[in-house]
Amino acid sequence: MSDKRFASRVLLAWICLAAMQGIARLLVPLQVEVPGWRHVAWVALTDLIVVAAIAFIAMRSEWRGWRLGAALAAIPFTVAVVNIVEAVYYLEEAHLDGTRLILQAVLTYAVAALLWGRIFSAGREGQAPHFRPYGSRGIVQRAWRFVASDFAYLFGYLAAGMAIFPLVRDFYTTRTLPSPAVIFLLQLLVRGPLFVIVCVLLVRMAGLPRAKGAVAVGVVFTLVSGVAPLLLPSPYFPDAIRWVHFFEVSVTNLVFGAIIAAMWGPPRD
Repeated sequence: MSDKRFASRVLLAWICLAAMQGIARLLVPLQVEVPGWRHVAWVALTDLIVVAAIAFIAMRSEWRGWRLGAALAAIPFTVAVVNIVEAVYYLEEAHLDGTRLILQAVLTYAVAALLWGRIFSAGREGQAPHFRPYGSRGIVQRAWRFVASDFAYLFGYLAAGMAIFPLVRDFYTTRTLPSPAVIFLLQLLVRGPLFVIVCVLLVRMAGLPRAKGAVAVGVVFTLVSGVAPLLLPSPYFPDAIRWVHFFEVSVTNLVFGAIIAAMWGPPRD
């Protein structure tokens, strides 16, 4: 596919995402201050990053139609839900309405799934079947890989957190944080497993050899789950704290995505 056709599909998918976000906010309003144009511009930029990242995967996937659209929408939707759940626990003083935020995400990505499936399926040639990282392995192999992947995320999360703690200590000592047990369980039972599923889905859709797949999955995953969410200015984090988390999460998720792709990718030739 030519660069021009790729860019046109990214643009169309981006417009669809922005439109659905606006409609979802109207249908499920939140009691928050109306954002200014500067915030809207940042949202548009981060949406474009997300759409460009998943477009790369869409162009490589063997899937078409509703299946492709559902898989593409599931990637940012899962990241959004995980971030909302953690925000409710970590930002208790902000009194976030997690239920309404999740409903907005459901509306946004349910329609995006239908539209993206059509946008990224039109006019594409068929591809040979890709390696199936889940279906090609037995239950024992799947089980130990999943558990190891989950603990790999937990280890990376804790290691990165300890590395940056001196830079954010003063900020967090003034905040009410969840107990260590809650933080541990959120990573082990929520964020970790869901991020493993997202990365395995990216491996399946990309259909690349192990080394190339590790790079591609790492980059796409960190763009959607690290770069885009933390590039957006937040009313809850000063910029200095946000940029520390930006580099922490972006690097951690890049490495994590690459590790998962290497663990779940096709055997070496």
